[in-house]
Amino acid sequence: MTIRGLLRRLAVVGVTLMFIALAGRSQGFAQSFTFTFSTQATCIEDTAGFTNLEPNPLPGPSDTTHFIRRTHALTTGTSTFSTDGTFTTQDQTSSIHTGGTEFSESQSTCTGTFGFNSSNQTLNTSSSCNFQDTIPNTNSGTITGLQGVLQLTPGEQLVRSGPHPPVVETVNVNLAGGGSFTIFRICTRAGSSFFLH
Repeated sequence: MTIRGLLRRLAVVGVTLMFIALAGRSQGFAQSFTFTFSTQATCIEDTAGFTNLEPNPLPGPSDTTHFIRRTHALTTGTSTFSTDGTFTTQDQTSSIHTGGTEFSESQSTCTGTFGFNSSNQTLNTSSSCNFQDTIPNTNSGTITGLQGVLQLTPGEQLVRSGPHPPVVETVNVNLAGGGSFTIFRICTRAGSSFFLH
């Protein structure tokens, strides 16, 4: 039976994504499946937020906690999807921020839920993350409002294809020296996930 055929069967019985299909590689039924991924992102970040997906103007001059900037990022890591409709991700991100050009790196642990749409063969995800900056500082925080649309391919890959339109994500930053601030961002992402086990 093909992966698509198995996914249609899974959708009918209410079991998620490709667990039975991919479990065909192993001796028994696996409870989770792990993918390695690489994703590129371009984001508009605005500490004043967005209205109708447009950045709001800053209330005063830019500084380290009040800004509008563009960020280009590369994220690599692994995602593990479980048969109960939840997933976890461990990743590392390298970013270049324009409008004060700066390089940064961070590590994140994310948790979320997912569902499979059998009509268009897509996986829809919703998640939040805890992050720890490693370069140029040791700020930490959370990211909420993350959503993704992953397209299943015949070769057991997941190709990121959305969401469209993008959503506003919220980044709460805890400064290493004390204090905190919030960044709102809209991102476009493209990348692929490859089945590991």
